[in-house]
Amino acid sequence: GLVSDDLRHFDRAEPGEVDAIDGAALAFRRADVAERGVLDERFRLGLNLDIWWSLVLRDGGEEQPNRRAVAIGEGAVVRHEPLPDMSVDGAERDRLARRSFYRVLDRFGARRDLLLSGGVPGA
Repeated sequence: GLVSDDLRHFDRAEPGEVDAIDGAALAFRRADVAERGVLDERFRLGLNLDIWWSLVLRDGGEEQPNRRAVAIGEGAVVRHEPLPDMSVDGAERDRLARRSFYRVLDRFGARRDLLLSGGVPGA
């Protein structure tokens, strides 16, 4: 799981309720895709797509409360570090990662209601 105070910096979290789920262990219902739409194809790499999709899934819209995201404990899964994407060099990878993160900010940058802390640092 990941938590944030400002939707700009995300840190790993202990098991329990979190702001977003790491893509290495992101699970959701098929009906969620039908209801929320497909993944944004403009993400060239998987970087930050997990945060974007977690926030899409959590966003309840104007009529419904926001959904929860819950991280499970380490004993439930074995985490392996992902292999680097060798199809792009380091500088291009960094550029694409920034563009991906700007997509997250463009859609959710002002949505403090999606944060457990409500966007209050140290809360």
